[in-house]
Amino acid sequence: SYMSIEIKHPIIRGLSRKMGIPVGGRYLKVEPFEKSVPVTTLIHPPTYIYAYPGKKLHSPGIIINKYGQGKVVYISGEIGRTFVKYNLNDYQLLLKNAIRWVSNDNIPIETNLPSTIELSLFRQGNKRRVIHLVNCATKFLDEIISVHDSIIKLKTSKEKVKKIFSLCNRDMLRYEIMK
Repeated sequence: SYMSIEIKHPIIRGLSRKMGIPVGGRYLKVEPFEKSVPVTTLIHPPTYIYAYPGKKLHSPGIIINKYGQGKVVYISGEIGRTFVKYNLNDYQLLLKNAIRWVSNDNIPIETNLPSTIELSLFRQGNKRRVIHLVNCATKFLDEIISVHDSIIKLKTSKEKVKKIFSLCNRDMLRYEIMK
């Protein structure tokens, strides 16, 4: 199945409008709330492989809304599972755009690390922030594929960065402070 892009919005910036956005796995048909905005509409799956998708369903694929002072993006379908299975670049871009939109582009950390690196940022106690990186890129589950020439960019105003280092070998890691 596919989603047809219905409106221009920052969360779909850079996505292909010709064929639509693929939807893999199962998805839910939903009715949007009164003030929510459908960004995409689900399309009937093609009748056979490589056929052009069918008619539009009366069900949104992506919905945006505001809740209190926050923003919400709802994506119908198994986007994570489909991204991992088929490595669709549009999904990665869609998720990045959605995160940037709901956070008002206030991203506390950026990096050029490959997508096989899992990154977590959390506060330890009330003073120290910890960046936890896990290299999920393994070859035959017994050899770690090393990562080189990476840089971590942090957005901080009050806190002073003392050091960023690898726990494995205590090597210092390159970083920059973003404004």
